Amino acid sequence: MLIHITRAHERIFFEDLTLRVATDGIAVQKLLYPVELQLSTEDFSTLWQCMPVVEELGFEVIPDKSDTYKITGVPSYLGDVPVKHLFEALLVQIKDDPELLKTSAKEHIAEVFAKKASLSFAKPLVAEEMQYIIDGLFSCRMPNFTNDGRKIIEIIKMEDIEKMF
Repeated sequence: MLIHITRAHERIFFEDLTLRVATDGIAVQKLLYPVELQLSTEDFSTLWQCMPVVEELGFEVIPDKSDTYKITGVPSYLGDVPVKHLFEALLVQIKDDPELLKTSAKEHIAEVFAKKASLSFAKPLVAEEMQYIIDGLFSCRMPNFTNDGRKIIEIIKMEDIEKMF
């Protein structure tokens, strides 16, 4: 069994996020130093449209100047993910697909956050971290695919591996 670790972490993150939103809500971690987002008029308008969903996902964002937002709180589940990077990715995704805000906006925005917050291949995992990912993946409702349909798990028969060599 081969498991795509980044996609597995994305799936776990996505399901955890949507479950938190649906049940108890999300704890917000206040930032000591707010993150400033300077945006074009178009980006400012785009972010304003999705602000209710962004706030429901655990972010505290306030308009500051005519072209600036300040992120004053982030969801506690976020860890050390660069917040500015998340918002830039969200804006790019919405510009690429404006329909994202019309149908299942909360799910789509959660998916963008899960993709950007998931582990990358840059960091090797120790055995405990790998086991955590595997356990988390198999506790998901849909462990085989990411929310957008990319495969997470592939099972290869030993005979097929032997044929490769």
